[in-house]
Amino acid sequence: MADTKLIVFFNTKGGIYKTTTSIMTAYELAKDKDKKILLWDLDQQANLTQYVYKTNHNNKTTLDTLKDVSAKDIIIKSFNSSYPNIDLIASDIQMAKFERQLFAFPAREQFLARWYMNNFDTFSEYDYIICDLSPKYDLTAMNALLLADSVIILIKDKNVSSLRGADFFKQLWDIDRSYFNKDDNIKATVLVGFEKKKTELSNEFDSYLKEFDVLRSMMLNTYIRRNEFIEKALMKKLSLTDFLKGSKDHFSRQEFNSMLEELKEKGVL
Repeated sequence: MADTKLIVFFNTKGGIYKTTTSIMTAYELAKDKDKKILLWDLDQQANLTQYVYKTNHNNKTTLDTLKDVSAKDIIIKSFNSSYPNIDLIASDIQMAKFERQLFAFPAREQFLARWYMNNFDTFSEYDYIICDLSPKYDLTAMNALLLADSVIILIKDKNVSSLRGADFFKQLWDIDRSYFNKDDNIKATVLVGFEKKKTELSNEFDSYLKEFDVLRSMMLNTYIRRNEFIEKALMKKLSLTDFLKGSKDHFSRQEFNSMLEELKEKGVL
């Protein structure tokens, strides 16, 4: 039985590489063939599903959990031949109904936690479960966050809105998790889309960041630079390591692997 860790990359600000980071993390972790990984798409936009699997998924999703369908009947096995140790719970536009229908259930904030425990034998087969959420703090997000062992907040360089979104989310989650007696599971913040060139905007961002002591204290030493190689690897459905295997010591591969190693050293992964 694996010592399963459920991971969420999150921010209430969109456009900060949340889905991309979730997918590329899964691909890199899957390089260890002894590890088993589940990607869980909980976003009605289904961007993760479209990137890793197919554009039009018309089979079971998390919406079917409301009918008490088992995890085994929802999970898509070994959908990528390059990484057969990754499985998927897919999403599609029908997931838009999940939030509304969930309101009819008692203790609705803990619905997925109950379903998860009812299917624990299935989920415990995985070393990592990586959930992808829409960029909003809603009932679906709360369900996933209550399950999460580690929440990693992504903050986009030179983007004050992403910094404010991170702080707003942490304030809300600190209140709600205390109500549910959930330990603080926000484990790290990561600066993404980093650009070395200093501008007036970057100086403003750096100055603003100093006001958020808690978020700054959790920030990894590793940052992820803005680059096209991550997007290219994503489109090829490959890890950065595999996509850049012919390029020795490429900065994007070094940065991404350094981020994962730092997260492992901190016990986040």
